[in-house]
Amino acid sequence: MDLVAGVLAQAQQENNHEQLNCFYENWGCAAFFCPLVVIVGTFLIVMVLNKQKWTSEFKNNLVLAKERVATVFMNTVIFEAQLLLNLIEDHLPLSITQALKSEPLKTKFDTFCEKLVEISNRPNDNTRAEISEVLEREEIFSGLIVREAEKLANIIKLSPRLEHTAYNSTRISYALQGETAVKFSFIAERLFALERARKKYTFCIEGSLYLTTLSILGFFPFLVPLLWNKTFCCIWGYISLTIFSVSAILGLVLFIYAHKKAGKLITLREEYESDFESAYENWKNRNKGKKNI
Repeated sequence: MDLVAGVLAQAQQENNHEQLNCFYENWGCAAFFCPLVVIVGTFLIVMVLNKQKWTSEFKNNLVLAKERVATVFMNTVIFEAQLLLNLIEDHLPLSITQALKSEPLKTKFDTFCEKLVEISNRPNDNTRAEISEVLEREEIFSGLIVREAEKLANIIKLSPRLEHTAYNSTRISYALQGETAVKFSFIAERLFALERARKKYTFCIEGSLYLTTLSILGFFPFLVPLLWNKTFCCIWGYISLTIFSVSAILGLVLFIYAHKKAGKLITLREEYESDFESAYENWKNRNKGKKNI
């Protein structure tokens, strides 16, 4: 750097003093900034070489965290589905037979019953085979049960509006368990937070790379007066060093923030993998505290 400063000083001394630019007379400035440029350039190279690796690690941790949240979501859905299936099972006889309707319509259930009566009234050694044949007819047995179950499920979705109308003759109604509703809120918030972390990390790591590159490019105009010495280059120099300094600092800040996000994600993933229920309880307690306030 002393050699660079010497060469620059000699170049300035050979110029006409009337044309000397006040900013470039002090080559201690160049001796100070050139090492910084080398450091920033090295940092840029490290970023370019490792960006793919860092991004890949972040995405892997993100996927693992989301998988754990998705597993809890599936377990919660299955729990509610079991309750729902039990409710439908209790109401299927009422729905299929229309037992609570004052004027039941003839359905495929009646056809199924008639077939069974016919088989029972005929002397036949192969009764089981005939009944099996009837059961295999999807439209009057398994298909009937599936359609009635779907009908009950649709009624459940509309039950707050249908109440005890003729369409809801079984009086069926259903609501999520209180704890399940809270857990769904937690799961939705966690997934949103993870997606937000992904966007912030991507923005910060990309922004850091672009700003660091800009800082290097912004420093090059500082050396232009070596070839073209004009008085207005003083302003040029200030602009160049400002671009370099601001871009380098902002790039470093974004880089640090991105890696803080990556570290926080690893902590969350480990927390979810080790004890998701504790994370849920902590979240619930914090929310209770906020509501009390």
